[in-house]
Amino acid sequence: MKINTIEKLSFGLGGGVNAIKTDFFVWYLGAYYLTVLGLNPILTGSALLLALFFDAISDPLIGALSDRIRSKFGRRHIFMGLSLLPISITYFMLFIPDNSWSENLLFFWLIIFTILTRFSVTLFDIPHRALAAEIPDTYEEKANIMSMREGFQSIIALSHSFIILPFINISVDDNWINVGLIGSIMMFVFGSISVLGTRSLIPDLYKWPESLKKKNTFQEIREQLRFVYKNK
Repeated sequence: MKINTIEKLSFGLGGGVNAIKTDFFVWYLGAYYLTVLGLNPILTGSALLLALFFDAISDPLIGALSDRIRSKFGRRHIFMGLSLLPISITYFMLFIPDNSWSENLLFFWLIIFTILTRFSVTLFDIPHRALAAEIPDTYEEKANIMSMREGFQSIIALSHSFIILPFINISVDDNWINVGLIGSIMMFVFGSISVLGTRSLIPDLYKWPESLKKKNTFQEIREQLRFVYKNK
């Protein structure tokens, strides 16, 4: 399958969704809840760790489901498109609390919306990565578009940090809502560009064989999940 420059760029920009989430989660999320909102360090770390455990389950599950689904919107694009609003909403909700909230409420809020944000990004990112194996004809082209995606991820993550830094103040939480708004909008825009810019490729993408549809899908997913965790 031949793809043009616009389609390559659209695919690459989709990497910005995961880049922005990862940039904030790695560098700022823990500090925000710990320093600005005053959540106990043990509770902050525990909430973020629990969300990572959930991520370890959802990643292979979404991958298996995306492989098997049949839709006129494509088995990858249907997940990518449906994820965009949940990504923006759940990410923004992380910035709703203020330092007047109780520790218990902050703890459960952080757990719930960190898990939901990670899951929503997984709905986009896993199928998006899978597109790289289906779009090009050669291994060289596959490597090329994945390199473009990774390059865009680095640039977008760095740009995101530069944009939000003026709003970051560890002593007050007034400006942090703007940080959430900026990230939510950026992820929605980059995700939408990727979905719309590659939608013309849907008819030519690989489809799950009819012979395999007759098998018990959920049984196969369970077997694959067991294989994944057995070999971790």
